[in-house]
Amino acid sequence: MNRIKSYFYFTGEDVDGNLIEISWGEPMTNLCAEFKAKAILRECGGGHIDAWYAETDEFAFDVEV
Repeated sequence: MNRIKSYFYFTGEDVDGNLIEISWGEPMTNLCAEFKAKAILRECGGGHIDAWYAETDEFAFDVEV
């Protein structure tokens, strides 16, 4: 099965209202990006992240933990 990889950047905030802005220099699948976003939120104690395709600045997905 062929999986499309893209570059992503994340924006959002943790439960305390602190800003989250992260991007990576390597492409990944949507599923991998979702796992990374959830891991970031777990480390922060929860919150919300919007994921964006870096190539087009289009919204990809959002996650909450």
